[in-house]
Amino acid sequence: MSKLTDFLAGNVVDNLTAEVAVSKRIPGKFKIKVLGNQEREELSQRATIKGVYSATKFAKLVILNCVLEPALNDATLMEKVGANTPEDVIEKCLLAGEQEELFKEIVKLSGFDKNINESIETAKN
Repeated sequence: MSKLTDFLAGNVVDNLTAEVAVSKRIPGKFKIKVLGNQEREELSQRATIKGVYSATKFAKLVILNCVLEPALNDATLMEKVGANTPEDVIEKCLLAGEQEELFKEIVKLSGFDKNINESIETAKN
């Protein structure tokens, strides 16, 4: 086997995680996972409503699917913050800039060197 084959065989990416801080305001780190190719496609489709793609909806879906800790869909957390949905948890607990930073960290862990929305638009065309 070649060195590249050896590397690929020993470096499967579907279980990569990281802990990231998104702001000085939040006293802990989020545990995130990579955004897989199939998952990216599914979330992109879910963020497209009546043929119109929403980058904001896509970013929230990515956050909900790629943040492992804290569990944003935890019923206790949702109750404590008065949220009806996990999306509400994001809105109630994270500033807009913190949401953007968390999204950027997930995208970076997932191997994107540029804005993921640009990558999706390129793939669509």
